[in-house]
Parts: sequence; structure tokens; C-alpha cells
Amino acid sequence: MKLEIRRSDFMPLGTPDIHFILAACALACLGFLLVASSSVEVASDRFGQPFSFAMKHAFFLLIASIAGVIAYLIPTRSWYHYSTHFLLLSMALLAIILIPGVGLTVKGATRWLSLGIFNLQPSEITKFTMMLFLASYLVRRLEEVRQKFSGFVKPMAVVGLIAILLLMEPDYGTLLVLSCAVMGVLLLAGAPFTQYVVFGSALFLGLAILAVIEPYRIERIETIFNPWAVRFGAGYQLTQALLAFGRGGLFGMGLGNSVQKLFYLPEAHTDFVF
Repeated sequence: MKLEIRRSDFMPLGTPDIHFILAACALACLGFLLVASSSVEVASDRFGQPFSFAMKHAFFLLIASIAGVIAYLIPTRSWYHYSTHFLLLSMALLAIILIPGVGLTVKGATRWLSLGIFNLQPSEITKFTMMLFLASYLVRRLEEVRQKFSGFVKPMAVVGLIAILLLMEPDYGTLLVLSCAVMGVLLLAGAPFTQYVVFGSALFLGLAILAVIEPYRIERIETIFNPWAVRFGAGYQLTQALLAFGRGGLFGMGLGNSVQKLFYLPEAHTDFVF
């Protein structure tokens, strides 16, 4: 059946939630302040301009705000109809970055697509499109999910296809987050708990096997429990985080007074904004 798009399909639906907008704006402003504070020293050293990263962040906030308005103008029905297309597009991007010479490789992982002014990480887009697809799927197949095993298997099969692409990058963390998120949504949708237990156990076993066959993953897991044993190696970032919390306590050291940003961390303005 051919889908007809009318002008009314792209008009806003209802009044926007002012509380949601205020919360989003507050988070955006807080994030901007943290990026500006944590990147001053690094930006001065690299570019001679202390607020270089802050200005770049502000530019992307503007782009994100425009994208948010556009997303709001598109009604839910359109997202529903095109959710599968968006998911396939994001999966295509995951495949494209695996082509030699196309994807950007950083520290052994090929996860980015260079677009000139910024690097696009398709796995982040896939998180959104998978949730969009899952929401659409549950609208169409809710009873099947609640009553039949096939209703549970189908979205997990899609996750399996995405998992293959993520493991080829590799991006073990995104796979873990995405798998748990999908299973959590299915559980909340009313999927039988027995199916959840079976798939959950299989997922846990699969992730455990993936962790065992790659030594660096085992090392990262061990580091979580005892970072001080390798505080100048794999546990360096985690120990620096603990030191930051120890210095700042519950309320921090005050805006701009962080010590760990003073070249104790290679990317203090991204992974550790505190």
C-alpha cells in the first residue's frame, strides 16, 4: 500500500510539554558549562584559544536544537511508518564504516565516519533508530509479543544482525547497552518472563564468551574491580576518576577548579567532564 504524505502530517501534534523543554534546556546549559570548564587547558594547549571546544559545542547545540524542532514538527505517525527505513539506514552506515579506507580508526576501533567538520558515530544513531523501530513494532505486534515466542524472537533477531556489525568494529559497550535496552523494553511491554529469562541467560552467556575470547575485555572487567593494581596502565582513567571524586566530595571543587583536567587525562573534556 502506498503511503500518502499530506501537509497536515508534518504539523505539530498538540502543545509541547514545557517541563520537558525546560529540563532539556537545563541539561544542555549544564553540559555546555562543564565542557567549557573542563576543556580550557586542553584547548589553550592545542589551539591557543581556551574556549575553542566550548564554541564548537555551542555550534552543535544549535544544530541539535534545529533538529529537535524539525523532529517535533514531524508527527508520530510519520516516525511510525518510516521507523524501519531509519533502522536500515543506520545499519547501512554501520556497514559502510567497515569498508577499508572509509571508516575512521582510532586506537584500534573503527567506529566513526569522517564528515569533515565532525566525526559521525553510526552506533549512536543505531541506538535511537532501534528504539524507534521497537516502539513501532510493539504498536503493531503487541499481542504477539505477549502471547507468542515469535513476537519476542523477531526484535532480538534484529539486534543479532546489529551485533554482528558492532562486533566487527568492535564496539562491545554499545552492543551491551543496546541488548539490555531492547530486552528491558520487551519486558515492560509484557513479554513472558520465562522467555526473558531464557534469552537473558543466552545473552549473558554470549557476552561472557565474547569477553573471554578477547583479552583486553577481561582486562577491562578486572580493572573495574581493582583499578589500583594497574593504576598507571588500564586502570589509569578509573583511578583518576576516583581521585576526582575524592577531591571534590559531594559538591565538587567549584566550577573551573578541577585538577584532573590539567593534563592528567588525555581526553578530560569528553570522558571525564568533572
